[in-house]
Amino acid sequence: NMVMIAAAKHVILVTDSSKFTRKSLVFICGLEKIKTVVTDAGIPEDDRKRLEDAGIQVIIAWKKYQAIIDFFLQKTVP
Repeated sequence: NMVMIAAAKHVILVTDSSKFTRKSLVFICGLEKIKTVVTDAGIPEDDRKRLEDAGIQVIIAWKKYQAIIDFFLQKTVP
C-alpha cells in the first residue's frame, strides 16, 4: 500500500461513514497523504470538519453513486 501511495499523484480514500466511528489495528497512511475522501452522508460532522481543516476534500456521494462506492468497498453490487 505504501508503495502505491508514494507513487500516486492524488490519493483518494473511498469508505462508508461507519469507518469513522471505529478504531482499527491497521494503519495505511497518515492524513497528510490523503487528498480526497469519498463517503456517504453519515460521516460525523466533527470528522468531516477535521478532514477539511487538514486540507482534504470531502465528497459526499449521492445515492445514485452508491453502487460504485459499494464496488470499491468490495460489497455486493446489485
